[in-house]
Amino acid sequence: MHAVINKWLKDPSVYCNECSQPYQPELGRCCENPHIGRNWDFCELLISENKVISHSRLNEFGSNKDKNLRWSLRLPPRLYETLNNYMKQHGHKTGLFDPKKPSDLNKFMKRFPMFAIAKKV
Repeated sequence: MHAVINKWLKDPSVYCNECSQPYQPELGRCCENPHIGRNWDFCELLISENKVISHSRLNEFGSNKDKNLRWSLRLPPRLYETLNNYMKQHGHKTGLFDPKKPSDLNKFMKRFPMFAIAKKV
């Protein structure tokens, strides 16, 4: 999976992270709230935002004061789509995360802590 993420990060395509349309400056705005950049740009921004969110959580498990909501991880939409499709192509019927197996999510968070909000899994 590391190889898939590395390949995804190296893709030089410029697009809107809000609507997923390729960037075409001659057409003007693609949507109401355009976020234009490359995969690397969006991933770098998301990782820095994840650190801020992680520090704002009340405990190392990423939960809120009432402990009824837990932040687990955040991925750029296109990266999630890429990884989900990759897993489906390699025999995982449910894609990246199997809802019946929380261990899939835990394993991913441990392998890729830059996407995790919780400090402890």
